[in-house]
Amino acid sequence: MQVDRRHARNVAGEEDSSPGYITFTLASQTLGMDVNHVREVLVMQEITPLPESPGDILGVVDVRGTSLPVVDLKSRLGLPSCELGPDAQILVIEIATGSQRQPLGVVVDRVHHVEQIPANAIQPCPDIGISNWNNKIIEGLSLRGTKTIVLLSVDALFGGTIGEFCAEEVVS
Repeated sequence: MQVDRRHARNVAGEEDSSPGYITFTLASQTLGMDVNHVREVLVMQEITPLPESPGDILGVVDVRGTSLPVVDLKSRLGLPSCELGPDAQILVIEIATGSQRQPLGVVVDRVHHVEQIPANAIQPCPDIGISNWNNKIIEGLSLRGTKTIVLLSVDALFGGTIGEFCAEEVVS
């Protein structure tokens, strides 16, 4: 499934300037990522483990003849691990590796859809003063009815060592 990165059109046919976020479930939480970082959504497939890879790298999958590194997003976020369900998918995102962008797969429990979330509907993540908590990975929070969507910052979440690993491992 390719992700349409264009902004949605409103009823009058004008472009909506609200940022689009792809929403998904992970460990019973609803999360979102800026759709501009998302390349596509893949059905779950066999992941080939890589020896001596970082702990949250599950391995690689074949995407049209190219090896794509796949990350355990639950592990990366410190969420409890569990068996993958029948709705599990691989969200292919693009991360910054120096001056280039590299593809990276992240396993999610279920992809929902793209939501337009206006900037005024995004609340900052509360700073509660916990010294070892990296709240920079959270772009903001959006209250949608009775649920809260945690919006993740792809660059903050996957910068540094993951980006360096992907730049070395991705075969074009």
